[in-house]
Amino acid sequence: VARLGYVLWAALGSILILTLETLFRQGVGWSSHWWLYVPLSLILNYCVYRTVIGSPTYLSGIILFPLLNGVGRIFLSQFILHEPIAKGSLLAAAALLVGAVGGRFWR
Repeated sequence: VARLGYVLWAALGSILILTLETLFRQGVGWSSHWWLYVPLSLILNYCVYRTVIGSPTYLSGIILFPLLNGVGRIFLSQFILHEPIAKGSLLAAAALLVGAVGGRFWR
């Protein structure tokens, strides 16, 4: 579990960023709810830090976080916000997945 701790930090960070994005897109403005956005943003930054520092290579940590965000945004758009999925989002998720798998096995 200690070796995969960076995956948990990346997942927590992705959940936080998707929560903040959902709140903002549903009309919960940051200026009136700064007391909610500021602490969650600080925790999010710490999660990104722990993801990059805890990963076996910097590249795997840097790729993992956007990959989880992309997959989460696709899920969020389709099932919660009921918006069409942009083709660019699918392309970005596929490119990050190829980068993650290629970086893992190409040594």
